[in-house]
Amino acid sequence: MSPVHDVAVIGAGPVGLAATLALAHRGVRVVLLEEGDGSVRTEWRGSTLHPPTLEILSELGLAQPVVEEGVRVESVQYRDLELPGVAEFHVTALGKATPFPFRLQFEQYKLVRLLQEAIAARPSADIRFRHRVESVRQEHDHVDLTMNTPQGKETVRARWAIAADGSHSRTRHHLGIGFSGTSHTAPSLVMATPVDLAEHIPDLAPVSY
Repeated sequence: MSPVHDVAVIGAGPVGLAATLALAHRGVRVVLLEEGDGSVRTEWRGSTLHPPTLEILSELGLAQPVVEEGVRVESVQYRDLELPGVAEFHVTALGKATPFPFRLQFEQYKLVRLLQEAIAARPSADIRFRHRVESVRQEHDHVDLTMNTPQGKETVRARWAIAADGSHSRTRHHLGIGFSGTSHTAPSLVMATPVDLAEHIPDLAPVSY
């Protein structure tokens, strides 16, 4: 069986989608394999895009809609309840280093939707949802990926594979690739409030830690 695809991307999160779109932009035959059904989850996840990410989106032709819809943040503050001072960083100071001297608040689910739509318009890209990669076999000139699909077992062969299936990557496990580091044991809490905190905290920046 000859490789049908140049590259197989595993995982349709922001990284996998961006990699797929970047390859498709260059006419690379790429298949994106995702175990989910393609629906976009709207619960709170990542929401911050930094200048280097915006530069990547610019190369993919997506910076303009993202900047137009996102919330531009030009300064970030760090506060400590036990200290009187406030550390404030002005992202605009990067004006000579990047065309995007600001950080942008743009929810992850919106970015995922934009990326999915852009990929769907590329003829060299093939998105396959409900394709769960169960095994990966690395050969000297290709990779064989065996998947569970709604139609049963299926194998995809590609010259290269990109594992973008997250911190608990099955691909990395199959290939015996280690992943050093630690996990946070303390829980985190996200809350929304109708209170305008700027009315109670003097000189509060749009983003403050």
